[in-house]
Amino acid sequence: MSRKFTILGETGSGKTCYLLGMYFEMSAGIAGYTVIAENEDDNKNLTSRYEMLNDKTRGASRFPAGTDDVQKMNFKLQYAYETISPFEWVDYPGGFLDATRRDVNSDQYKEVEKSINESDILLICIDGENLIGDNIEKKIRTIKRKCGKNISPYLGNLKDTLKEQDRILPPIGIIVTKYDLCASDTNPTELREIIEEVFAPLFQDDNTFVAIIPVSLGATLQDDSYQGDLEPLNIHLPILLGINFALIEDLYRGKELIESDREYVDWAREKKREEDNRWGITRWFFGGYDPDELGKNIYATQKNIEHNRKVAKYFKKSLYRVNNELDGVEMIFANGSWLDRRGRHKYWDDIQSVVEYF
Repeated sequence: MSRKFTILGETGSGKTCYLLGMYFEMSAGIAGYTVIAENEDDNKNLTSRYEMLNDKTRGASRFPAGTDDVQKMNFKLQYAYETISPFEWVDYPGGFLDATRRDVNSDQYKEVEKSINESDILLICIDGENLIGDNIEKKIRTIKRKCGKNISPYLGNLKDTLKEQDRILPPIGIIVTKYDLCASDTNPTELREIIEEVFAPLFQDDNTFVAIIPVSLGATLQDDSYQGDLEPLNIHLPILLGINFALIEDLYRGKELIESDREYVDWAREKKREEDNRWGITRWFFGGYDPDELGKNIYATQKNIEHNRKVAKYFKKSLYRVNNELDGVEMIFANGSWLDRRGRHKYWDDIQSVVEYF
C-alpha cells in the first residue's frame, strides 16, 4: 500500500533544497536505508538539480528557485535494498495558502485538504535563517509573518473541521531548515517555545502529535560566497518518522484483516460441521451451505491469514529498524506535553503495542 507525505512551507523556506538533499543522500544510503524514485524522469530531474546544488562554482545560483506548481513524486523506501514502503511526496507551492489569494472553493484548495487528510505525516518547513539572533520575541514575530500567518489559521480551521467528523490531524513534522545558521542562537527550549506560539492551535488537545526536526545541508554551505560543502544533518529523519506512522497503521490494518478472517474460519467450520451432519436431500429441500465449498473457503482463508501474518512480521521487523533511527528526533509533543527521553520511549511503546499481536 502506497503512503502519502504532504509538505507545506512558504516560498524560500527550503522545501526544494530539502527534497534534493534528502533524495541524493538517501539514494546513496543512510544507515542501510535508501530512497529510490519510481519514475526514471523524476530520478534524472532530482539528480541533475542536486548536482547543480552541489556545484560550488555557481555561488548563490546553485540554489534552486521555488515553484508555483504542485509537485507529486513517487518513491520507494528500502532497507538493504528491500522495499519497506512506497510513498507519494506531495509538495504545494509556497504561497498556496496565502489568505489574500486563496480560493477556498477551488479544486486545488480542496485537493490540499484531501491530501493532508490522506497523509501519514504532514511536513511543514520553517526557514532557520529567521531564527538568527537573541531576541526571541522578534523570532516569533518573524516566523508568524513569514509562515504562521497562512499555515497556522489554515491548520486551526482544518482541525476544527476534522473534529466535527470525529477525526484528527495526521502527525506533524516541523522541519527547521538551515539549522546550522541558528543553532547557536536558538536552543531546543526556545525552539519549542517559538513553534508552540506560532502554531498555537496545534497544541490545544492531547491528540496532536508534533515533532520538530532541525535539518541542514551543511554548516559551511553559505560561507565564502555560497561555496561551502554539502554536509547534510538529520536529512533522513522526517522520512523515517512518516514511515514509522505508516508501518504502525499497516500493522493495525493487518491485525483487523487477520481477526476478520479468523472469525470467518470459526463460523465456516461450525457451519461445515452442521452441514456434514445433515442429509443431502434435507439441505437441497430446506436450503443450506455446500460443505465442500465451505472447506475450500476455509483453506483459502487460512492461507490468507498466513500471508498477512508473514507481511505483518516484515512490517514489524522494519518498524524496529526505523525505531533505532528515531532516537534522533528529540523534540516531540504528544499526549498534551513535550516529552523527555523516557516519555518518548513510553510513547513509542504505547502506540506500537500492536506489534505484540504478531
